Amino acid sequence: TLVATGVGLVATGATAAGAGAAGGIATGVATAALSDDGGAGEINAAAQALARLGPEAAEAPALVKRIAEASVQGQWTEGGVVSLGHLRSVGSAPGYMQWAQETSAAYFNMESNVYQTLRTAGDEVLWAVNRAFLDKAIEAGMRFHLQIGSPGQGSYFLKEVMYLLEKGYEKVFINGEWWMLPR
Repeated sequence: TLVATGVGLVATGATAAGAGAAGGIATGVATAALSDDGGAGEINAAAQALARLGPEAAEAPALVKRIAEASVQGQWTEGGVVSLGHLRSVGSAPGYMQWAQETSAAYFNMESNVYQTLRTAGDEVLWAVNRAFLDKAIEAGMRFHLQIGSPGQGSYFLKEVMYLLEKGYEKVFINGEWWMLPR
């Protein structure tokens, strides 16, 4: 099942593997290592720890990075393409995830249980994970395809575009499509 969120499309049904917030990240790692859930327990434990501790905690950067890395979907290649946009189609432009799947691009896709846990901690925590994803893509020299040229006000898509502009990217229109390219 897919669920629309403010930060992307998420797949529901991932297991928590019994790693509760009280158990902390170490329990999550041990549980994930012993389970068949593909690391979902570890990521859920990281989300619970981050929600409990907040983005200013000493452990937060490592937790944010791990959750962001687990949210990378599609084809991730150095110098490749990341799809950004709204979840749903806008006019004739497909949603960002659909475009990424059709073109073998990378995209951000946080699991439902992780998103719900972080959502309770607030927008600052969700944005920290989204920003870590963008930073990873910037470091890899990736280009960003934009679903449309004018993101919706207050959307994560707009925050992403503004963040990339701050990081030295420029918004350009090439062959009928909007892109964020490094200068």
